[in-house]
Amino acid sequence: MRKPIVSLVFGYICFAAAYGQQAADSARFLYEESYKSVYAGDFSQAESYLAELFKYGHTLSVYQMALVHNRLGFVYSETGRLREALEEYRIAEVLTEGADTRFIQLRISIHINQGLLYNNLGDYTNALEYNNEAERLLRSVPAWDSISYVKLSALLLNNGIVLNHLGRHEEAREVLEECAQIKKTYKHSYLGSVYFNLARVYLNLGDPELAHQNYLKGIEQWTSEYDSDYFELANIYLHFGQFLNAQGKPEEGFEYLQKALQNYLQNYDPGHPLTAACYEAIARYFLNRCEFEKSLEYLQLALHSIAGSFKEQDLFSNPEPGSASHDPTLLRILATKTEALERISAGAGTTEYKRKYTEAALSTNLLSLEVLQQIRNAFLSSESRMFMSSRQKDLFTAGIRLNLRMFRLSGQERFIEEAFLMAAKGKSGELMFEMKNKEWLYLESLSDTMAISAIELRQQIDYLSNLIQSHIMDMNPDSVQLVNWQDQLFQTRDSFNRHMEQLRRDLPQIGQFEPDMQDFSLEQIRRSMKHGESLVEYFIGAADSADREQLFIFVVSRQGCQYYQSTLDSAFRENLETIMDKLHLFVPYNESRERFDSLKLALYGAYQELVEPVESFFRGRNLLIVPDETLSYIPFDALITRPDPDSIANYAGISYLLQDYNISYIYNSQLIAHKRPRDWRFPRVTAWIPEQAGSPVRAYGKLSGAEQEVGDILKLVQGRCVQQIISKPELAALLQESSILHLAMHSLATEITGKSPYFILDTVADPLLGNRMHDYDINALKLSAPMVVLSSCETAGGPLKSGEGIMSLSRSFLQAGAASVVHTLWPVDDVKSREIMIAYYRELKKGRSKSRALSNVKRQYMLGQPPFYTHPYYWAAFQISGDNAPLNLRRSISIIPGSVLLVLLYLFYLKRRSFFRRP
Repeated sequence: MRKPIVSLVFGYICFAAAYGQQAADSARFLYEESYKSVYAGDFSQAESYLAELFKYGHTLSVYQMALVHNRLGFVYSETGRLREALEEYRIAEVLTEGADTRFIQLRISIHINQGLLYNNLGDYTNALEYNNEAERLLRSVPAWDSISYVKLSALLLNNGIVLNHLGRHEEAREVLEECAQIKKTYKHSYLGSVYFNLARVYLNLGDPELAHQNYLKGIEQWTSEYDSDYFELANIYLHFGQFLNAQGKPEEGFEYLQKALQNYLQNYDPGHPLTAACYEAIARYFLNRCEFEKSLEYLQLALHSIAGSFKEQDLFSNPEPGSASHDPTLLRILATKTEALERISAGAGTTEYKRKYTEAALSTNLLSLEVLQQIRNAFLSSESRMFMSSRQKDLFTAGIRLNLRMFRLSGQERFIEEAFLMAAKGKSGELMFEMKNKEWLYLESLSDTMAISAIELRQQIDYLSNLIQSHIMDMNPDSVQLVNWQDQLFQTRDSFNRHMEQLRRDLPQIGQFEPDMQDFSLEQIRRSMKHGESLVEYFIGAADSADREQLFIFVVSRQGCQYYQSTLDSAFRENLETIMDKLHLFVPYNESRERFDSLKLALYGAYQELVEPVESFFRGRNLLIVPDETLSYIPFDALITRPDPDSIANYAGISYLLQDYNISYIYNSQLIAHKRPRDWRFPRVTAWIPEQAGSPVRAYGKLSGAEQEVGDILKLVQGRCVQQIISKPELAALLQESSILHLAMHSLATEITGKSPYFILDTVADPLLGNRMHDYDINALKLSAPMVVLSSCETAGGPLKSGEGIMSLSRSFLQAGAASVVHTLWPVDDVKSREIMIAYYRELKKGRSKSRALSNVKRQYMLGQPPFYTHPYYWAAFQISGDNAPLNLRRSISIIPGSVLLVLLYLFYLKRRSFFRRP
């Protein structure tokens, strides 16, 4: 994990060459001494030399000043002052803008350091971007010298580190082995760091023997070059100690942890993040030995190290948010402390002590979640935010578990409510971040040129990212074009980052618009619910040490909030896989008795795990499902409520959950809303079919069924159909109409490739991205549609992000502002889809809620079909997500007030007649 020193070596050579003829010997002496101090690990002295060197700034060239800022950035990074380091690298980067070869060479070194910095911040997406840009610049240098190979080996080392963090372990191994070969060939330094990181990669690849060998090779390499106290050995000692503990050699492991701590304290500041990390590792050692008090003592020392102003000795106290020098390290310390306190509570003898330690654990957990939110808000890319959240799901799991434990200890129902809110916050965080991010709305209201540019750059980043992603998947990608796009993406991201940094300096009020993830409550959710409606929140907790997942189910109604907790076994996962296989990949002519039976058993098994334990908590027939993880792929209304011993493959005779409830879905409980219709008139429908009359059948097929479907719908309701190929801007304008949007388009979910899902706009010709509407294109729109009907294939599908959900087209329409979306979970049969869609509009016109209308249609469909065509494949794919309110007032309801008024007027008339007839 430790850093290559190539930028320092190269910087020293360049400075000496450039400065020799221009400045006094004293300035050059300071620079040389700063280099020696850094190389020796004395960063405090190096910073002093560089600060003194700035006094000679008026005599230094732009190039030399860039060298000094780059060096100072490296010193700040090594001493844990990462934000200050980022600013120094930015200054150095700006100073080296230009095509001069010297500037390009120095810019490579700066990008290497920036990549290392983002790696330390946990922003691995940006780290990889800077590493790749440095490599592209290096490859563009026509004549290589020995320094070029030093830089190449440094880049390979850095990329290996980042790829390992991203879980791309096999790629990391290949890169690091290439790096080791170059360092051996050219006798470069830092070979010890290559062996160290290879050890970590082999451990992740499940080869502890090779990991052990590489740890020892790393220690031997550094010791032979320097001595056993050299500062680079601290990290290897630390990780090797943790490795030995995990391999069942605790005494030997603890010995190396102590050596690491001694090295950190000798070569680093006691308040350095790496020192804090070492204290946390030792605390983890004692935690595994069930020496909880000893573990807490070291955790408190870790908190003292990471937050310099925090010196409290009380084991129940924690530092204030924002006081840490390195938030990712603080996050890890707090997570370990939460676990230690929770385990003490579990073993406590009295209820008083159990409650005391559980309260302390919960308080620490809440602080860790606050730190996690700060880290997420600091990251500039959505990829990094989602990656961070997916790696920290155990924090939310612990929070839910601790709140429920507090409920059992205290009997106070507020802890159930807090556990439910924790489950809601632990899912779809990026979706809520984007929907609540008022910063962009604020920027869009400004006429400031830089604000406008930032918005345009952000859109360009999404475009280029998906352009590259799509091109990589081609059979024969153009490598030259790919490099060009990657360079454009890097430059765009870099420019965007600079714009945002400047805007935050110029417009401090932007900070007021950061999204607040704590601004919702259970009371708000309950007020948004209707009578006879139950919200069912699912949360699949992170696996424990025994690799068992926890399932938490919360049921919220107007009457209150209740929960159920269970441990999932392998049979549960097998049932989900069977359901997805038999429904998502259904082939009529392959259907057999065995497939029929396995699907029935899986659907019943899922019902027993997901619904039956909480069914007594339901109030009314309307269910609002908030799924989690792979549950998003499951049609709940197809779950079977009673085992069926019938030996005949008769799908019509099965007891489905659909027969008991009307079901709709939302991505996050915070999105619950019911907008009451104000008009008895049904909204207009705008339908679009991206095909010209008479167009030939091409790769994506002709949408003839869609033409008939839309035609029959427009016989029922008012509206129009646009049946032609239109450009992306024209479609964007059409989507922003205030009408029901019925889109009969080809779509690609791409959950296998991981690419962004998109619609095919042109079925005749589809040049690369030119006629595709991606999810990020939809996200950028401002929609007001009361409902969007995605009558195309698999519009609820897409890549599944842990802790975030399915990145689908349906989700994008809700994010853009649509009230609700009708989507499909898998490719649907054209004829049956048409029947269901037409019947759905007919039900909606009666003033039914969207979920009740869809459920009624499915029930009616099964009653009118031959038994084979009642297979869930034909009807269960359709789901409604978002606002579930009716689209118009029921005429029967609107007539009642008028009828009452007429009766009153008639009675008044009779009363008057009788009055005037009196004598």
